[in-house]
Amino acid sequence: MSFILTLILSGVISVHPASNPQGRMLSMYDANLNGKLYPRSGRMLWEKEEHPAPQFVMPKPDAEAVSYGTSVSRNEFGIRNGIFPSNSGDRAAVYRLDESRVSQFPLLDINTRTGSLRNIRYPMNGMPSELVSLCVIDREGNILSTMDVTDFDEERYLTNISWSPDDKYIFIHVLDRAQHHMRLNMYRSDNGAFVRTVLEEENMAWVEPQDPVRFIKGSWNFIYRTNNRDSYMNLYLCDTLGNVRRLTKVDADVEYVANDGQWLYYTTAEFSPVENHLMRMSVKNPKRPGKPQRLTQTEGWHSVSMKPDCSAFIDRWSSFNDPGAVELRNADGSLAEELQRFSDPLSEYAQCEMELGTVKAADGITDNYYRLYKPLGFDPSKKYPLIVYVY
Repeated sequence: MSFILTLILSGVISVHPASNPQGRMLSMYDANLNGKLYPRSGRMLWEKEEHPAPQFVMPKPDAEAVSYGTSVSRNEFGIRNGIFPSNSGDRAAVYRLDESRVSQFPLLDINTRTGSLRNIRYPMNGMPSELVSLCVIDREGNILSTMDVTDFDEERYLTNISWSPDDKYIFIHVLDRAQHHMRLNMYRSDNGAFVRTVLEEENMAWVEPQDPVRFIKGSWNFIYRTNNRDSYMNLYLCDTLGNVRRLTKVDADVEYVANDGQWLYYTTAEFSPVENHLMRMSVKNPKRPGKPQRLTQTEGWHSVSMKPDCSAFIDRWSSFNDPGAVELRNADGSLAEELQRFSDPLSEYAQCEMELGTVKAADGITDNYYRLYKPLGFDPSKKYPLIVYVY
């Protein structure tokens, strides 16, 4: 016990002190169902985001177990929906999902008084899977074209759909079922014809695409994100001919936020795995990108919402010892206005001391992060049982 604690304490990053020892004890109800314990703010939207999205009528299914415009592949590989409007909004790419070969799997519905079974279609390992294709429709649901995807076999995944700036082309990440090979393919949107493979990824463990390509405003260069080339999720500047240049050169995961044709905005974990910060980089000259600039300085985790024209952003942040705030900031990171400040939701409760720190892995180099909760009224001269929870 003493050895373990000594090892852990050597990497302490921050301590949240014990407080209010006579306060209320935190119950399971409070921890799980009491909404007051989780700082909330009303959803803040930029004006352009409040405009209704284009509405499309889905084609009528042409067979049983066929549907259009639904999410596919169990929401894997960055798939969150099944409808992808064009930039003009007059057409949309939609998934056609055929589950006719997929076996049924019974689920127990406990919402009924005595319980009942409800069947879903679930592709078990090694058994026939769903068949997915991608169509282009107009607003009335007329199918205008179907992408001519022939890579790998028919149980391939089609992920991260995006349109070219002029709506003439559609880009699809095509992944084989074994998840070892991925091709970023370009197709004509008017007739579905294959144009070219822009780039490829291969990994005998797995390839896991998560993001569509994002075009730099006013150009045909686009941002591509993968962890298959340099171990971490980094951003790459590409063109439709297959030229690839790494932009974010850090040993940490980064995530695309927005661009205005001059600046590329992204978040990064490069300063600490337990922090998230907003950065920007000049991409006005694709051949010579600028040096990254850090825009959020306060320690903690920053979740940002960029204004559509990239002139400002909403920054919601918190840290280990600060419930945080919601702030309006200018594009260069300077504070425009504090919109909301959060207070400690646990102030009326008896709080234990909590530590955040690191302990070295077996290689003696890699840091593993931990949180250590000490008992209320902790006495360092006493011995306590230690519960280790590893996720």
